[in-house]
Amino acid sequence: MHDDCLVANIYIPDTNSTNLPVIVYVHGGAYYSGAGFFMQYTNLVKTQKVIVVTFNYRLGVHGFLCLGTEDVPGNAGMKDQVALLRWVNRNIASFGGNPNDVTIAGCSAGGGSVDMLTLSPMTVGLFNKVITESGSSLAFTGAQMDPIENAKTYARILNFTNVDDIDALEDFYKTAPNELLYFGINEMMVNNSVMLFTPCVERDAGTDMDGLVQVTGFDHFHTIDDMSENFSHYLPLDLQFESEEQKEEVAKIVREFYFKDGMNQDSILEFVDYYTDIMFAYPMLRGLKLRRNANNDTVYLYEYSFVDENTPFVPNTNVRGADHCVQGYAVMDENTTNATQEYVQMKTMMREMWLNFIISG
Repeated sequence: MHDDCLVANIYIPDTNSTNLPVIVYVHGGAYYSGAGFFMQYTNLVKTQKVIVVTFNYRLGVHGFLCLGTEDVPGNAGMKDQVALLRWVNRNIASFGGNPNDVTIAGCSAGGGSVDMLTLSPMTVGLFNKVITESGSSLAFTGAQMDPIENAKTYARILNFTNVDDIDALEDFYKTAPNELLYFGINEMMVNNSVMLFTPCVERDAGTDMDGLVQVTGFDHFHTIDDMSENFSHYLPLDLQFESEEQKEEVAKIVREFYFKDGMNQDSILEFVDYYTDIMFAYPMLRGLKLRRNANNDTVYLYEYSFVDENTPFVPNTNVRGADHCVQGYAVMDENTTNATQEYVQMKTMMREMWLNFIISG
């Protein structure tokens, strides 16, 4: 996490062909970690049918601090992504690529970013196809509910107290050492799974919606106890209620739907279903309906559910299941020395599916 990070990686096939389709991949990492070089797609490039671009964008405080001021309006990381796409549009022809045939793709925070890029007027004409995986602009993790309060909360964690003076708060973030800013984010993610800095709606002040975005780990059983006692605290933060009574009533209905047999350490698979629905499935389906009603774009859906003997078990169960963003790894380069034949065949099929979409739509 550093503001001096804007680097692009361009992977070009060994061919004399020109006007090749281009795929730009946005890395994930909860908007606070990751890098473009983590994603390797040389096997796609070796097909001699496509050019691949990966890149870095500003993360954490540097990328997603939203103060609503002239200098820190917010979404610096998203604007980095737009800048990269503009660069590709202007320059990719020099590398043999077609600036009018660009696919953007991403997983997790990268998927949420890609989804948001489709909604921005800043990106008109910069791409024509999209692959969004395990991320949505409509997920409650997709945007800050109260960016000003998040900025204050994080400043307090870093022992800055004059948080109600917006000018002082801005100056603190501008002058704080990078090591301090990174340490605080890392501690919060490791110990509390709290996502403070994500994209925001740029405006002069935050909303009146309280709370931090928290992603619960299934191995933290003290969280299960708290969730059992205070389930309404674990509803999606973007839900709006007219009263606490209504909130508790909705929480009761949701809890009975997902946890009919109670909530305990044996409820891991029910937790998986609940968090999959609220973080991924429902936002994706809601977004699909909105797009269908707004335009005539063709949208394809697929569900990755491949498992084999090397697939990890869901923690504390004897059930194997596809992990977060694992479908992306199925497309990118991997060491398959110890992989099963079924997995190798699946990777080949996934790569061909991506290529067909990138080339033909």
